[in-house]
Amino acid sequence: MKVECSVDESDIGKVKEGQKVRFTVEAYPNEMFNGVVQQVRFSPETVQNVVTYTTIVNVGNPEKKLLPGMTATVSIIVGEAKNVLRVSNAALRFTPNLPAEELQALMKESVDRMMAQRQAEGGQPGAKVEGGAAPAGARPQGQGGAMTFQRPGGGSGGGDGAGGRVRQQAPRVWLMDESGKLKMAFLRTGVADTTYSEIVRGEIKEGDVVIAGTLTASTTSTSGPGMGQMMFMGGPAGGRR
Repeated sequence: MKVECSVDESDIGKVKEGQKVRFTVEAYPNEMFNGVVQQVRFSPETVQNVVTYTTIVNVGNPEKKLLPGMTATVSIIVGEAKNVLRVSNAALRFTPNLPAEELQALMKESVDRMMAQRQAEGGQPGAKVEGGAAPAGARPQGQGGAMTFQRPGGGSGGGDGAGGRVRQQAPRVWLMDESGKLKMAFLRTGVADTTYSEIVRGEIKEGDVVIAGTLTASTTSTSGPGMGQMMFMGGPAGGRR
């Protein structure tokens, strides 16, 4: 059998012949089928200003479950990592609702700590970070790449003062240290999927508990200025994507 996939133009550059494919069909929602990319067609299709490219996937069908005309939801595996440290994408997106000055102080503390660690390891300390810019040598990779510093509820932090532009910053997560104080940890990310991102380097280890969000219900008790009850994520960090 062959599956015809419509791949968005923003993703088509990652798709190559021979890549593994996983997909489901509505007739068997709890069963995963596997295939291999056979061809990426050069002819684009444009529907409502959305450009897609047809990708052909070869699929074995020994049990004759797959029938012509079925709708498939397809995932093409463009990268893979095994036995690596990972963190949830929700934690990478989280920024605590604190005053900009306090956020900047926590960010500076994290950057100074990271630079001191690199110097101790004999590496280059990198450029000093000002106003929330990414430190030199810490350029992110993968899906968890450059992120902007946006305060929840409006207003941006970390701007450079030039026309209101917002600086980019490296991926980071927020944790609680042993004393219960908020702590920011910068990361370098690698392979990612819709749920998790691989950690290539960073001030985080397996089992650390990271903050993934806040609960803002009116009955929720607060733990600090502008902070509702926080949602934590932790546990085994190894995995495969």
